[in-house]
Amino acid sequence: MNYNEFFSVDNPALNTIVFSRHKDKLSTNLDQETVILDMTSGTYSQLNTVGTSIWDMLNQPVTFANILNKIILLYETNEEECINDILSFLKDLAENQLIQIDNESVT
Repeated sequence: MNYNEFFSVDNPALNTIVFSRHKDKLSTNLDQETVILDMTSGTYSQLNTVGTSIWDMLNQPVTFANILNKIILLYETNEEECINDILSFLKDLAENQLIQIDNESVT
């Protein structure tokens, strides 16, 4: 999959793409941050407060549009600033196999 094109504001399907956590990843919250452990690779990731908010949303399947709207409301930021940051974050999670992408058009 070409993540650069997929996680782009130019992707016409972006708002309807559904993301969720991989069920085999362990995570725990520590002082408004999250640590994720990938038992398969033995690697871990640490998320800041905003990343933790998104990770919490990913506990259930959620569209990009819903993630964006919730982050804008939670952190009182504007859409333009937020889109690229969320795309970059989701791309990083996908590249590290921490999330699933549920979209029939994904190849």
